Amino acid sequence: MTLVLDFSADQSLADADWVVGIIGSRVLMRRADQAFLFTVAGLGELAGLAQERLYLGRWCGKPCYALVFPSELSFPDDFPLYAGSLRSQLGVASDALFYLAGRAQQLAHWSEYHRFCGRCGMPTKLQLHERVLACTRCGALFYPRIAPCVIGIVVRDDKCLLAHNANFREGLYSAIAGFIEPGETAEQALLREIYEETGIIAERAEYICSQPWPFPSQLMLGFIAHYKSGEIRVDGTEITDAGWFSPHDMPQIPPPQTISGKLIDLFLHRT
Repeated sequence: MTLVLDFSADQSLADADWVVGIIGSRVLMRRADQAFLFTVAGLGELAGLAQERLYLGRWCGKPCYALVFPSELSFPDDFPLYAGSLRSQLGVASDALFYLAGRAQQLAHWSEYHRFCGRCGMPTKLQLHERVLACTRCGALFYPRIAPCVIGIVVRDDKCLLAHNANFREGLYSAIAGFIEPGETAEQALLREIYEETGIIAERAEYICSQPWPFPSQLMLGFIAHYKSGEIRVDGTEITDAGWFSPHDMPQIPPPQTISGKLIDLFLHRT
């Protein structure tokens, strides 16, 4: 199942239409099975509490929307629905469903942060012919913002370089990542991030794959680079540790559904 992208005119909700509920930075889920894709009829009267509706595309041939609820909306413990973290569904839900909810979360974030024009301060209005918010006064256009990021591992003989971020749980090591700066290529950004975070000079960045990361709106570009020179040196603040790991002594790593997990898995199969 995939989402078919189009920009059909926004029409009244039908009972059979699909919806993903967004509450602040969380997703509406069913307690019984953590499902987060509903029909309008399945939500019942709750659908009427949504303060905004954003068209996502067509899912299984039917219109699919993000319903944005007030961020302060809460539910009693015995209510069948709750506001849950989309991260918790990584590797649990199918990739297609995860990315569908991720799209809903990103568009809700975009709409919230561009309600008013950044040039003249007047309200914006959603256009129906394409996904864009237009200023009602000066006409400035605001498309959904996607922040390009790089993420990669460095290979040195039969080992790869992984790092522990201060925000990770204890024992977890992952690929090195960072945002692309203005004027940089993705390859330049990766080699810069590797050097800044670990002191390692790498070369020959090989693009592997990408992954949308809706926390809140990144696009991760994944690479495998190769060691050139240098010794590991971490700042102790953002990166608290880094090391060279062989296939026989790998630490805890991210799940295979993440792009970091995919890069590490590719290294393991190549070695």
